[in-house]
Amino acid sequence: MGVGRKLEFDREETLDKAMRLFWDHGYTNTSLSELISELGISKPSLYNTFGNKENLFSACFDFYLSEYVKPKFDLLTGASETPLSDRLSNYFYGLIDLMADSDTPLGCLYVKSQAEAQSPNFPAGLSRMLLEASNVHHAELEQILSNEISVGQLPAEADVTKLSNYITAVSLGLAVQCRSGKSITELRDIADIAISSIV
Repeated sequence: MGVGRKLEFDREETLDKAMRLFWDHGYTNTSLSELISELGISKPSLYNTFGNKENLFSACFDFYLSEYVKPKFDLLTGASETPLSDRLSNYFYGLIDLMADSDTPLGCLYVKSQAEAQSPNFPAGLSRMLLEASNVHHAELEQILSNEISVGQLPAEADVTKLSNYITAVSLGLAVQCRSGKSITELRDIADIAISSIV
């Protein structure tokens, strides 16, 4: 793309539309021709901006994490005087609202992609990207839980690695249950039981 040349489309809007296609149909079942048709952009523009389908998916996944998941994750790091149980509730309920939102596909893009990553047709580079995202999430969650121990919101003997694994397992399980048709009330009941076992 030449210097000073403007994009013929809004990048964030395009990422959001493409993200929803990948989220709904999966990486493999979302064809390049479908992306071009649904996004309303030319093939040269898509290639000039993102390079290829794999790079587009990677950009969409980063967009999903920053614009959709991070605001929910940030609910865990609210005011320190707020009880951890309340922040966990805000976090899980926020995820549930996202997973069940009628404006987006049901469930979670990460869970959808992680299941597909077992397929030989799923790019190895994207599998590594998902693993790295998981590792970063666990490290951040463990740090949050360690801070909760230091301020007395969790007992000193709490195992932050096990708790991080448990919270992640519940989060991912909620996405699967949502996709299978569980109601918001049922999903919140699951979250409430998980929270009561943590604090």
